[in-house]
Amino acid sequence: MKKYLECLQNKNLIIFDANGQVYKLTDKGKHFLTLYQKMTESVAMIK
Repeated sequence: MKKYLECLQNKNLIIFDANGQVYKLTDKGKHFLTLYQKMTESVAMIK
C-alpha cells in the first residue's frame, strides 16, 4: 500500500496531511478521477 501511496504523491494526485494523519486528494487528483470516470463510461458504452 505504501508503494502506491508514494506513487500517487509523486504524481501530485494526493497529499499527506500530517496534522490529521490522512491523505487528501489534490485538484489534480480530482481532475484525474473525473477523466477516468468519463473514460470508463465511454468504454462501457462500446461493449
